[in-house]
Amino acid sequence: MKKTVSALYAEHQGYVSDKWASYLPVYDKWFAAFQEAPVRLLEVGVQNGGSLQVWAQYFANAKKIVGCDINPQCAQLSYDDPRIALVLGDVKAHSVREQIVAQSDAFDIIIDDGSHKNPDIIKTFQYFYPRLAPGGLFVIEDLHCSYWAKWHGGLQRKDSAMEFLKSLTDVLNLESWGVKWLPQKWLGKLKSPSRFRPTDYADIESISFYNSLCFITKGHAPNSIGGRVISGDIALVHKNLPKPGAVMPVPFQQKTSKILNLKS
Repeated sequence: MKKTVSALYAEHQGYVSDKWASYLPVYDKWFAAFQEAPVRLLEVGVQNGGSLQVWAQYFANAKKIVGCDINPQCAQLSYDDPRIALVLGDVKAHSVREQIVAQSDAFDIIIDDGSHKNPDIIKTFQYFYPRLAPGGLFVIEDLHCSYWAKWHGGLQRKDSAMEFLKSLTDVLNLESWGVKWLPQKWLGKLKSPSRFRPTDYADIESISFYNSLCFITKGHAPNSIGGRVISGDIALVHKNLPKPGAVMPVPFQQKTSKILNLKS
């Protein structure tokens, strides 16, 4: 019988893992579809290393489970499971990223439980989102730190991770913007640590927020609203519609965006 993340944490014996209680049922909800798949998982920030053992149990058919931590004391950690690999060092360093990619060039699940500092969260997402496989999940933990000054955060602070993620929700409606993609002006209200194009994230399928958690799903193609599907055979109010079964394209006619103050 398959066990839930909550159950595995309740009975876990081994290296210590520290997760907030509210996270576990959320992980149960999102990870269930991946549980029997040959997933490739990356977790940034492993602390005492127990979470990697839990993931190895939960994802029994996992192909690779990679952990990365900046703390050199993590060198004490060792795993009998050949699927588990540990990379030591700062995930922002090119050499460390190369070691991670050497373990797997793509991942189905990426969990950022690293420094929790706002610039680091954003940079980690910018680098590893392209490494997320279509259909995959990018999870960011402990986003309450986005509001704390100790982690370079604050409510509605323009360079915080939460403001960055909230602005990413605009990308879900990218086709409706009606403007050209100007990297130097996109997210102009934010103080992003580096420039990038919104079209780089056009395949984001959904963004879901929980208390201190964010789940970003990657689609298999650029996100699109598609056409309008006509169903039914009685039209008493709006009568000038195509016949049932027809698909109407949506006429996006907007040419400029006053909100972003961009010109097409």
